[in-house]
Amino acid sequence: MPPTEPTTIDPDLESRRSLRRHRMVATGLLLFMAALTLATFALPPDWWAELLQASAKAGFVGGLADWFAVVALFRHPLGIPIPQSPDYETLSGYITHCAGTIPPKNWKLSHDAFDLEVVSCN
Repeated sequence: MPPTEPTTIDPDLESRRSLRRHRMVATGLLLFMAALTLATFALPPDWWAELLQASAKAGFVGGLADWFAVVALFRHPLGIPIPQSPDYETLSGYITHCAGTIPPKNWKLSHDAFDLEVVSCN
């Protein structure tokens, strides 16, 4: 009998499969909303076509916003490392932390990959 290698069981295998399945469904829905948005431009102008187009646009933009929010939380969008800290959980909090206060107009933050300038403050 040939020697058998010990099999390793991945305890996270089911979670990985579930995550992959959910990502595929979310990507499919985002692509569907993009296609529906484009398809509504070919419909004859009518109130129901405009309603469908507005709904498709809202679904597509909402899906993109959710996608970007997840990317911003778990990756570094645009190469901007945003440290997760109670002091600054958002880019505006990070800028405020770097400036020491709410930055004035024309305040600049430089990085290797970008230059950020505050155009207006509320």
